[in-house]
Amino acid sequence: MGQIKDIKPTALKTRHDKLQERIDAAKRLRQREKRIRLQEQGDKMHVHMKINRLYKMQELDERQRKAIILLSDPMHTYSNRYIAYACGVTRQSLYNWRNDPLFIQELDKEITKRKTSMRTEAYRHVYRWIRQGNKPMIKFYLKMTGDLKEHIVHEQADSHKSNTELDAEIKSLSSELGILIEPEFKGSRT
Repeated sequence: MGQIKDIKPTALKTRHDKLQERIDAAKRLRQREKRIRLQEQGDKMHVHMKINRLYKMQELDERQRKAIILLSDPMHTYSNRYIAYACGVTRQSLYNWRNDPLFIQELDKEITKRKTSMRTEAYRHVYRWIRQGNKPMIKFYLKMTGDLKEHIVHEQADSHKSNTELDAEIKSLSSELGILIEPEFKGSRT
């Protein structure tokens, strides 16, 4: 038992302190890693927030949707002043919307949808007239689809002119237009 007395309490404390230091260092390391992970996640979130702000990942509000409907109405040509008044905004807001990529995209979609609807309605009328035997409409439809080619007859009224008469006519027309035409060399080349 004499050996136990020889161990100094400071040595025990030192071992305990070293062990505690290792535990504390491991805790600090885990906390640092956690802070780095949170910072990386925060950086990613910050980047996503910037992207969303840049591209305005928002929905159009009711006023903007109403403006799109009024702007794409094919039956009426509303003024910007009237559209702004009907939507409850200033004309400047309407102009700002018309420069917004999301608004432009939705306006283009609505216009395309309405064009398709109008085209369908036009075809219905054309088909109805064709079924009724409307000859001008049948001709129009065949021209439109490229199935009817008009036959053009070219008649030469002055085909009985001699070469000298044709040369004289060419000369008078060229002088009238201010074009210099070299006469053909008649004869053999030697």
